[in-house]
Amino acid sequence: MTGKLLALAFGLMIVLFSSAAYAQIGVPHQFKGAVTTNGAAAPDGMAVVAKINGRDVADTVTADGNYGRYPGEIFYIEDDDGSRYGMTIEFYVGGVKAAEYVFSNGESTELDLAVDGDFGICGDNTCGSGESCTSCSQDCGQCQTPPVNDGGGPSGGPSGGPSGGTTPTGDDDGSEDETCEEDWTCSEWSACSQSGMRFRSCTDSNNCGTNENEPIEEETCTFTPQEKPSICAAGTRVCDNNELKECPDGTYWNLIESCEYGCDSDAIQCKTASGEARPDGITGFFVANTMALYGLLVVVLVILAGTVYWKKMR
Repeated sequence: MTGKLLALAFGLMIVLFSSAAYAQIGVPHQFKGAVTTNGAAAPDGMAVVAKINGRDVADTVTADGNYGRYPGEIFYIEDDDGSRYGMTIEFYVGGVKAAEYVFSNGESTELDLAVDGDFGICGDNTCGSGESCTSCSQDCGQCQTPPVNDGGGPSGGPSGGPSGGTTPTGDDDGSEDETCEEDWTCSEWSACSQSGMRFRSCTDSNNCGTNENEPIEEETCTFTPQEKPSICAAGTRVCDNNELKECPDGTYWNLIESCEYGCDSDAIQCKTASGEARPDGITGFFVANTMALYGLLVVVLVILAGTVYWKKMR
């Protein structure tokens, strides 16, 4: 009977260690792709934000017309409590909705984002409010030198008279009777999302303020799964700032652990409180988790004490 109790205690130790050492947070969903504004590559520093149920869940900025492509700029949406599978993610560029996608743990998705509008940024490919040829020639073009006015006719004539130039045309009261005609331009359609929808952004270059002829900006489509691109060598680990990450199959980076005391890029391990790289295996786990060791010892002592007490009572 004593042997059975000891075996039970040993089994309990294994379960406790396994649950403590190998419990991991939910696997995130990684995204990356090109970003265009008004039909051209987005300027650096534009905000890219992902939302779920209207709440920000991840954000980054554009670089070289892309997001999430470079080391240190990995863009992934976490799933700490494992509750986000199947939820719809909405992507915004400069505050304008660009696309949506369904969250799936462990996926690495190539998702291009395209939006149109006046973002008030020099380099967003539209000459918007507050911009001019002098402040942003990149959007508004080079300033032109105005033609020299030679007086419009023989000198000496009275202003506005027969020899003093021409009189502007128009109504008697000086107003112009014109109807604003909408002139809509649209971005390319986004990739078809898993929910069967695609999106684009349309703007009226004449800013008429009406939408009688506004094109549709979202429509249904047929989603075609794409083969996951390879982004890393399968089985490799890296220290990304203070996070230890692993590449399980070559298609995404899995967050293994957020290192409280920093990550040792040489040993590719989280550091202990003393600043040294934490050893691997059981010993390493208990070195970095002394509370777990104490708790396990208490459980073993309680079981052994119960065994001795039970034998005395027989």
